[in-house]
Amino acid sequence: MLGNHDNKELTLYALSKKGFRVLINELVPLYRKNDYILIAGVDDLRMGTTDIDKTLRDVNGEPTITLSHNPDIVTEIKRENVDFVMAGHPHGGQICIPFVKPTIMYPQFDTPYMAGLFRARKAMLYVNKGTGTSSYPVRFLARPEITVFSLTT
Repeated sequence: MLGNHDNKELTLYALSKKGFRVLINELVPLYRKNDYILIAGVDDLRMGTTDIDKTLRDVNGEPTITLSHNPDIVTEIKRENVDFVMAGHPHGGQICIPFVKPTIMYPQFDTPYMAGLFRARKAMLYVNKGTGTSSYPVRFLARPEITVFSLTT
């Protein structure tokens, strides 16, 4: 999926040229032998045209992972059968000063989902801190991360 600072045309072109499939309000099955899970990718919640209802319309109890740049997408998911949401966006606060709410870089966000694993409605939500920065090219007490999940049957 794309982020809020991505140039949509250029990013889609570059990624597709390298064989990546970008999911924008799209649901696709991911198969392994006789098993599969559904992967839903939605457009950016603030800068894109998110259509979560359309994207999840065909989910009927199958295991489903939803990918969203912005973790606040969990407030938009009305369906009960989304199992896991993976997101990024707040960079873990990017600049975190001890004993101060870690939204220094993002005062416009009043989200409880800055980084880590959460229970959000009936789904689990994981918010990754990412490796980049936004606005200011500095991170403080918000270590960059790349997370690897292993799916097993």
